[in-house]
Amino acid sequence: MSLDAFIKKNRLRSKRDDNDGTTIVPGKHGHIFDYGDGRLGVLIMPKGNHPRIWDKARAAFEELGMTITQDCEGEGVGTFDPESPEQSQAAMKHVGISPRRVATLRQLEALAGQRGGKGHQNQMDHTEGSPEASEAFLEPGTPPLSGVWGA
Repeated sequence: MSLDAFIKKNRLRSKRDDNDGTTIVPGKHGHIFDYGDGRLGVLIMPKGNHPRIWDKARAAFEELGMTITQDCEGEGVGTFDPESPEQSQAAMKHVGISPRRVATLRQLEALAGQRGGKGHQNQMDHTEGSPEASEAFLEPGTPPLSGVWGA
């Protein structure tokens, strides 16, 4: 399975890597990338000094049969088979990636009902106003809010 198919299957966001222009799936603690030969790679590189994140990820990856290709102090890279749901879920979990939410039919219907409205009910229309309301808030001689003098 390619990286693009993995992204679509799991409803993930992707972006271009700034360094080499390849497609990656960014996460909180690293990213998922195309490793080649039908495998995907997961880079765990937490911000700050948090080596326990890589330690936990490495232990989980090894338990699931993923291959560790780089093991450094507090960061590393593992490869996984995107066809394996267990390995895919572990990679996404430890890199800090969650799938995009999908709206339910009920949510879409509620949104459709809101789109037809004129605006929020709490908003005041300042182009139209009664002279009584203007007089109550404005000093004498101040033009009305409608912008018409002497009306």
